[in-house]
Amino acid sequence: MDGNNGLLNEEFKTGKGIPFIALEGEGENEKFRLMDEAKAFLMQLKGPIAIAAIVGRYRTGKSLLVNRMLLDLAGNGFQVGSTVNSCTKGLWLWDKPLRCKNAEGQEVNLLIVDTEGIASLDADADHDAKIFALALLLSSFFIYNSVGSIDESALNNLSLVVELTKHIRTKAGNEGDETGAEFASFFPHFLWVVRDFTLQLVDENNVSFTPKQYLEKALTPMSGFSEGTEVKNRIRRMLLAFFPNRDCVTLKRPVEDEGKLQQLDTADWSEFRPEFVSQMKELRKKIYTGAPAKMLNGKMLDGFMLVHLAEAYSDSINTGSALNIGDAWGQVSLSRNKKAVEEGRHLYETKASALVKEMPFSKDELEAKHKELQAEALAEFKRCCIGTGADLDVFVHALMEELREELAKLQHKNAEVSRKKAEEEMEKVWAPLAAKVEAKAFGGYKEFETERLAVRKAFCDVTDGNPSQQEVLWAFMEKQIPPAAQAIDSHVALQTQTKLSEKEEEIKAAKNEGEQATIRAKAAEEELATRKSHAEEEKARFETQQKEMKDEVERARKELKERVEEEEKKRKEQVDALKKDLEEQVEKRDKQLKEEREKANSAQSELEKKVMLLEQKEKFTEEKVQSLAKDKESAQEQCRKLEGSVQDLNTKLLEAHKSAQEIGASAKEKVAEEEKKVEEEVDLGPTDPTKRAGKKTKAAAKKGKGNSWQILEASDVPRELVPKFVDPEFWLQYFPPIAKDDLNEMGVKVDWRRSFITTSVNPYYDSFIQWQFHKLRKLEKVSFGKRYSVYSPIDNQICADHDRASGEGVTPQEYVLIKMEVLELPPCLSQLQGKKVVLLAATLRPETMYGQTNCWVLPHEKDGGEVFYGCYETSTPNEVAIIGERAAQNMAFQGLSPAFGEVKELCKVNGRDLVGLPLKSPLTSLCPIYTLPMLTISMKKGTGVVTSVPSDAPDDWIALMDLKKKAPLREKYGVKDEWVLPFEVIPIIEIPYRKDNAPEGSEPEMTALAAQVACEEYKVASQNDREKLALAKAKTYKLGFYEGKMNLGEYKGLSVQDAKPKVKAAMIASGDAYAYAEPEKEVWSRSGNECVVALTDQWYLKYGEEEWRKQVENHLKTGVECYSADTRSKFENALSWLGEWGCSRSFGLGTLLPWDKQFVIESLSDSTIYMAYYTFCHILQQGPFDGSVPGSGNIAPKDLTEEVWDYVLLDGKLPADCKVPVEVLDKMKAEFNYWYPVDLRVSGKDLIQNHLTFFLYNHTAIFPEDKWPKSMRTNGHVLLNGEKMSKSTGNFKTLKQAIAEYSADGMRFALALSGDGNEDANFEHDVANAAILKLTNELQFVEKSLAGLDAMRGGGIDLFIDKIFDNEMKRYVRSTDECYAKMNYRDAMIEGWDKMQNARDKYRAMAGAAGMHKDLVQRFIEYQALLICPICPHFSEHVWAELGNKESVMDAKWPSVGEVDQLLLRMNTYFDKTLSDLRSKVEKANTKNKVTKATVYIAEGFLDWQQATLNLLKENAEAGKPFDAAFKKGLTASPALAPFKSAMKMLMPFAAFTIDDYAVRGIEAFELKVPYDEEKILMDSLDYVKGELNLTEIIINKWPPTDEAVAKKLQPATPGKPAVQFS
Repeated sequence: MDGNNGLLNEEFKTGKGIPFIALEGEGENEKFRLMDEAKAFLMQLKGPIAIAAIVGRYRTGKSLLVNRMLLDLAGNGFQVGSTVNSCTKGLWLWDKPLRCKNAEGQEVNLLIVDTEGIASLDADADHDAKIFALALLLSSFFIYNSVGSIDESALNNLSLVVELTKHIRTKAGNEGDETGAEFASFFPHFLWVVRDFTLQLVDENNVSFTPKQYLEKALTPMSGFSEGTEVKNRIRRMLLAFFPNRDCVTLKRPVEDEGKLQQLDTADWSEFRPEFVSQMKELRKKIYTGAPAKMLNGKMLDGFMLVHLAEAYSDSINTGSALNIGDAWGQVSLSRNKKAVEEGRHLYETKASALVKEMPFSKDELEAKHKELQAEALAEFKRCCIGTGADLDVFVHALMEELREELAKLQHKNAEVSRKKAEEEMEKVWAPLAAKVEAKAFGGYKEFETERLAVRKAFCDVTDGNPSQQEVLWAFMEKQIPPAAQAIDSHVALQTQTKLSEKEEEIKAAKNEGEQATIRAKAAEEELATRKSHAEEEKARFETQQKEMKDEVERARKELKERVEEEEKKRKEQVDALKKDLEEQVEKRDKQLKEEREKANSAQSELEKKVMLLEQKEKFTEEKVQSLAKDKESAQEQCRKLEGSVQDLNTKLLEAHKSAQEIGASAKEKVAEEEKKVEEEVDLGPTDPTKRAGKKTKAAAKKGKGNSWQILEASDVPRELVPKFVDPEFWLQYFPPIAKDDLNEMGVKVDWRRSFITTSVNPYYDSFIQWQFHKLRKLEKVSFGKRYSVYSPIDNQICADHDRASGEGVTPQEYVLIKMEVLELPPCLSQLQGKKVVLLAATLRPETMYGQTNCWVLPHEKDGGEVFYGCYETSTPNEVAIIGERAAQNMAFQGLSPAFGEVKELCKVNGRDLVGLPLKSPLTSLCPIYTLPMLTISMKKGTGVVTSVPSDAPDDWIALMDLKKKAPLREKYGVKDEWVLPFEVIPIIEIPYRKDNAPEGSEPEMTALAAQVACEEYKVASQNDREKLALAKAKTYKLGFYEGKMNLGEYKGLSVQDAKPKVKAAMIASGDAYAYAEPEKEVWSRSGNECVVALTDQWYLKYGEEEWRKQVENHLKTGVECYSADTRSKFENALSWLGEWGCSRSFGLGTLLPWDKQFVIESLSDSTIYMAYYTFCHILQQGPFDGSVPGSGNIAPKDLTEEVWDYVLLDGKLPADCKVPVEVLDKMKAEFNYWYPVDLRVSGKDLIQNHLTFFLYNHTAIFPEDKWPKSMRTNGHVLLNGEKMSKSTGNFKTLKQAIAEYSADGMRFALALSGDGNEDANFEHDVANAAILKLTNELQFVEKSLAGLDAMRGGGIDLFIDKIFDNEMKRYVRSTDECYAKMNYRDAMIEGWDKMQNARDKYRAMAGAAGMHKDLVQRFIEYQALLICPICPHFSEHVWAELGNKESVMDAKWPSVGEVDQLLLRMNTYFDKTLSDLRSKVEKANTKNKVTKATVYIAEGFLDWQQATLNLLKENAEAGKPFDAAFKKGLTASPALAPFKSAMKMLMPFAAFTIDDYAVRGIEAFELKVPYDEEKILMDSLDYVKGELNLTEIIINKWPPTDEAVAKKLQPATPGKPAVQFS
């Protein structure tokens, strides 16, 4: 072992290579997987760790590099082979770390990773890119192994680096574009090992340089502008950007004898060349000491973290997504932090177990112990976790939750110990009393009670401080007192009865004796009467005593009952007092709010006065400034008249000017202060005057810092006009004319005669919309009735999409509320005695209630906070529902409460107190079922009460299993075993279940326990496996609903889809359920309140009606061009779910519903066919947009009857009593028929879900098919400099501002480049500024060229460069036209501007001394102006005029260029590629000696073995077969190649290169000859080529060279690929 190379021991030599990440499966089932053996090895490995990964082309000796040079193992190590196939598959890992000390003195465990060779015969480029990316991202030291030298070929072999940006992302969630610098911060150190290196590292001056300098020279970008050059430079740029820490090592050939090359893995070091051994040792040292510890996001990785990082990357590849470093780090952090939670919990658990022997503790003592252990556990968590601050909150919460569970265990154990000790003491003190009861020593209950109280006192004294004292006392007394009292009662009663019997016997004996002795009758009779009297008195006395004893027992029982009732009364009084206090607080708050409103009104009045004062101050300031300006002008006039005092007067003038500035500044400061006060006190309220202002709500909080006043001012609205915007109609008057001016300035071409505004403000449009809705009603597309709609309680009307601050597109979600009757009320609900109390659970699957085993409630929030349910009166008499507050609000607007919109809450109950309620639930065979705790319930979804059907709901199944298996969990929430353990899953729905990994075509398994099967398939271990549960739930719900069949209940045998509505209807009819709805997601109105779902009487459009929907779907499929699959998919999705739509509201701007004028047509429903109004708008109205001035037809709005509109729009009959001239109507009809149907509708993608789909529905209903829309294109939103435009944050520009800053064409140029389609377009400041520069430079070229046309070359277009340039212009004219046709404006600018510019620049450079042809230059200028005219009309108009055209460019036709010459395209491509190849070869040759001369050899045909290979490839391509691994393996065995075995080493690379060429060029890649004259192409541009290559002479010859020695040195030339010799 060399002590100086950084290696600390050699224990690693006993290790072996194990699979690290392997590719398993076949075809589509191929998956990368982290192998178990490697995972087990890494999990026990502590940090810091360094990872050296070796990558290179197959069969270049990578494994040998690892085994001999890094591990120093002979005949051992990673697998090495000598075949043409890759030996190492996937990634392999050495299972013993190398203990090293790096250059920083840090000791690290160095892991060696060997990889599958890239570019092997049985792999493809995508597979190689994945291997390359995995090795790159997992390593801290990336070693690239190659053979020969770093030439163009070697760099091309590294082209995988170009693919990195496709396979790797650095940011979590794929957010934003990424740069080389961002990749570099995550990429490892890079070491290029060049094997079998033969070059001398010296420059042209014979000065030596290092291998690192050699690498830097090789990575220097090439000069030139061709596409080939750009591809090569791109590789160089990426290597430079991705690997700032890079180095190079060159190694000589290891042995001289070629015969030993195959035995290098076992050869002794003495058999190697000494210089190779020396270089190898230096390489070893460089790796051992240079490998840095693996870091990610500033955190040093250990084996545990590396395992999760590798799994995250493998999963990303398997799902087809990019390797996202940010997301992967998130998963690593998640795993590490979960483990840190476990470590903290384990520490707590261990130390808590040691406390058992010290128990029992008092409550305070136990709490102190808990806090101590909790602090230690939290410290342990922080020691092990990753991240800081808010990132750790969720894990800290999780740890706290775990510790709460441990605390519950601790409390349970403490209670168990304390209870046991208390029970022992209770038994001791009670024993004497029990003995006396047993001995019947008590003559009455009073005696017993006296001694019992003494026993109670003795017990309390001896157990003072025991936390279970009272619990044990009451339980014991409750158990012992009743039998003791009964025993005493029985004993006393028995004594009384015995005495009475004795007396009766004495009377009987006396009577018998009197009968026998008649002679003593009189005396005996008297004695008998006396004795009888005494006996009766004794009997009465004993009866009285017996009654007193019974009364005493009854009194004791009554006292006990009264005490209980008194306690309950006190608790009720406390609750009533608390309720009264809350009501008083609410009343007080209402009073405060009222006072605040009055203050606000007063402040508004004061504000108006301040505004007037401010205006007066502003007027005074302006007058003062004007006065000062006049003084300045007077001073300047005097200065001109008095020439002799110029200097003095100038001084005075400056002083006066300065004084004016100071006064003006002072005044402006005062104005600014007043403005600030005004802005602080004034904010515009809602634009609808009927909407009330309130405190700042959640929706209002989204507005940011800017208020409405500031936003309007930032939009260039004069401040004196801002207050007018409280009137909604003022918005209609103010903005449309400004929008028109701005659009004109932008250069938009619009027929402004056809502009208008909507709503009833415009009487003509109002009449048009009334006609539309009359038609819809007659077509039975409009109906009236109670319907669920999203509703604003503040506005007291439906809240449509455009009335919402958030939640656009959200619709009502319908549920069934299942009534579950509470069979026994707990003490917390005692005030509801006498009422029917039910828990209401919202479900989408009423048919599953046959399988209900329990009910779920939320005991507390996830953070431990308390949860309260409300007890509310329902619309059913004497019924009280226990639900969440949000559900109660929705029920109140659906007829499910005593009065519409009113919520009547009787009391609240803590979620914990609901656990364990016995319930009677409909349909299930189990009674009772019990309420159990579930922590994943959301109080913002449904009622907060959830039914449990574990047979078909994975969430229910795993939650029930958790409670069954985990006794501590049951104890934590006080869940008794009998509430859970006896309940088994009830199979109710049978479904065909096929596992995801089941063989294709296999039959599914039938099961009635889908939830259990799915949880087992996805390995769901607990309720915390949320992602796995989501997969299981999605699968079971889909299969259950669409393919399930009922196997239980009344509807057994029916499909679930058929049974569901029947079960729902039956349950509602029987009173066991309610119909209920709520918003799918949270919705906030612009008035600032959360919306509910209301069941109200309303007019609605019957969207979704089957016949109507199919009509629209068919038209979308066959008659509408959507321009993108994404847009079409969004329309199809919207049509699949869109249903009845409420089209009316109570107030606001809009047209009154013509047959029910108490309603206004809402804003999305009155703008669905307005395109038709465009066609004849100018005939109806003119001037202002509001229709206040009649148009050319001079029509009165009242004359536009329904019959008139039918005549114009539907070709109806001319009305007999029509007041509009028929010629005017015919003109309107002609306009409509000329323009309709709508050829193109352009709008935002967010409107597909409502407005645009309504547009299709209404057109198909009202108009004949030939008037239906033809195409629709949607777009995303516009970002500004990569951020969302927002007035409140200041990141926005008005159209006017952008035009002022960038010019109209500069702005349009940048807009065109900002993006197309549904992705959000990004308008960038830098792009707009660059556009100004580009247009300016081009304008200079145009002016200079047109001025010098006469001096340019004329005549025929015969030169090669002329033909190429002319052909390129044709090509880009056609491609630009195609882009415009698809409305891809960014691509149009690339084709019509960028590529045209590049073609012109190249032509100008190649023309050289001959100069450009004037006809082509003029043609270029003309084409360029026309191609970008739609984008930059002002620029094109100017250039068009410069060309001498009299008419506007807007009247010009698109250039007619004819067909593009494909042969010329190929010739141009050949020239560019050849020049690029020659340039790289010149640069390589210059590294040895400066070259000045080149001989280029051109081949007329391929060699025999090449022709045979090309023919085989062509046959395979023409047969439509793939060039897969099977083809490549069989290629060498083809009989057609049998004669060319000696060329096999060259044949396979030639075939691989040609296959790659085929992917680009198509079938022409297999041509045996090229269809052009290579020599002529090069000769025509010889001077240009010499200049580009910096050569003095170039000779063109035929291949092969006459000198055989030269031929052997050169790579053979082939058609289209010349060879070159330099001198």
